[in-house]
Amino acid sequence: MKIIQKDEKSRKSVTEMTNECLHDRGLQSLLAKKAQIFSPQCIAEDNCLWITGAGIFTSYRQMFINVRQVTEDAVKISVTIVNDDRGHTNFLIWGYGDSQNKSSVAQMLIFIIEDILTGGGEEVFEAHPFSSSHTTADEGSHDSD
Repeated sequence: MKIIQKDEKSRKSVTEMTNECLHDRGLQSLLAKKAQIFSPQCIAEDNCLWITGAGIFTSYRQMFINVRQVTEDAVKISVTIVNDDRGHTNFLIWGYGDSQNKSSVAQMLIFIIEDILTGGGEEVFEAHPFSSSHTTADEGSHDSD
């Protein structure tokens, strides 16, 4: 029973520490700079961080970060960066053991951001309901009763 309590405390402390990292204003500023987001506005909540602002060649750029524990000794760090309506997403599953700290979380985030900026990850599209590129599966099935 003591071992289970220790694991629960360890898991809680990892979650709390990760959440503290994402709430840190200095880290938010560093991540925005690394992602090339200018005039950033940041919202951090429940192991997620959303940074919006302007990009180098676009008027709108956003980054979404999610860190969640997937096993008792590993976390999944996901980063998505989008310009206007296109971008890239990537993730890393990191088995940290007992060595996770704020510095290592920051290093992993910067590693993923740099990978995305050099073309890594999967391409994503953000659909806007009023854009000309927005389509739905049922557009061609309208009946004219």
